[in-house]
Amino acid sequence: MSDQALTTGTHVPAGHLPLMDGARAIAALMVLLTHAGAASGTTFRSPIGPFLARGDWGVALFFVLSGFLLTRPWVTWRTSSGSLPSAVTYARKRIVRIVPAYWVALAAVVALAVAPINARSITSNALLTQIYTGDLLAGFYQSWSLCTEVAFYIALPFLAPLFIRRSERTSLILIAAAAMISPVWIMICKEWFVDQMHPYAVTWLPGHLDWFCAGMALAVLERRMRSGKLPRGLVGANRWLLVAGGAFAIALTPLGGPLGFAQVSGPIAIAKELLYGVSAFCLVGALLQPLAATTFWGRPLNSRIMTWAGIVSYGFFLWHVLVLDEVRRFLGLPEGGGGFLVSLLLTILITLAIAQVSYMLMERPLMRRFGGSSLRRRPRGTLSGHDRESGDDEAIQTAPRSR
Repeated sequence: MSDQALTTGTHVPAGHLPLMDGARAIAALMVLLTHAGAASGTTFRSPIGPFLARGDWGVALFFVLSGFLLTRPWVTWRTSSGSLPSAVTYARKRIVRIVPAYWVALAAVVALAVAPINARSITSNALLTQIYTGDLLAGFYQSWSLCTEVAFYIALPFLAPLFIRRSERTSLILIAAAAMISPVWIMICKEWFVDQMHPYAVTWLPGHLDWFCAGMALAVLERRMRSGKLPRGLVGANRWLLVAGGAFAIALTPLGGPLGFAQVSGPIAIAKELLYGVSAFCLVGALLQPLAATTFWGRPLNSRIMTWAGIVSYGFFLWHVLVLDEVRRFLGLPEGGGGFLVSLLLTILITLAIAQVSYMLMERPLMRRFGGSSLRRRPRGTLSGHDRESGDDEAIQTAPRSR
């Protein structure tokens, strides 16, 4: 299926995977649904409440996407005798991609804060250490997941050479072993040493390493999956999507825990972690299947608007909670006071506009100037370079409050 160029003026990284952009857009919308549902109270008094509450599944999807996309250069290095990815170039790209836009959004949160914010909180948020100091800000609490993402960025250059081997089987065994850290960490934080652990320790990288590892495993399996060389029962985008939907459906039950952001027991947190991980893993796996873009669900996911929404999803992540809060304040809607649909629609429109401006005026120019990015406009009707790894094509997650 031809990958169409955007008409919005948004540029696309060379060698990117267009269906992944659509997946980002869905993940961002899911997380916004969670926040809008909780803020309006719809989550707790509507039949669609369980679905809204489980929109935090978008966090798992973003983390799996990050693990997959950022590990691909190391897989190429191991399997194609290419050069080892440069740590300096990798670090520069990550900093340029994340920090400037983040600081602008943080400045807006501070400027619009109802109550003054002390210097310690501003500093810890500027340094992306708020989940370690406990200084999460109103209107910016979703940034906890970016702290976890940055921790993965720092760890990846050390983990990838250890986990990614020439043997596909060895790589998968090592990655699976690392993923087992997460359930152990969750039990440490919530059951075994709950009184000794930091309140946000469960959100740290060990608590969600399994989601990143799921993405790393997909990077190892990518060429086999996209060439249809898996066992017969594992070939077919719709099969993978069905498993992804089934795991998510189970998460809608009490196995996924209570609605809202209430603290849960260790076993419930592990069940939710695993269900979300399986669902996100299988969804991304479905996107890697041959002809996925030609399916009834792949075509809209590969559309211009979904591709664009995915490309600007980092700005959406940074601004959506602040915009939602300001929209509800402008409409005179108190916490839990209804107005779900109107506040949701206004938040989507305003946040997408801000995200587009952020991308066009700041993110894209900085990536071009300092990130070594090969951003270019793709001519209409041409295919994207699916088989070329792109270190610029990372996923930025959007996340709800810590669990």
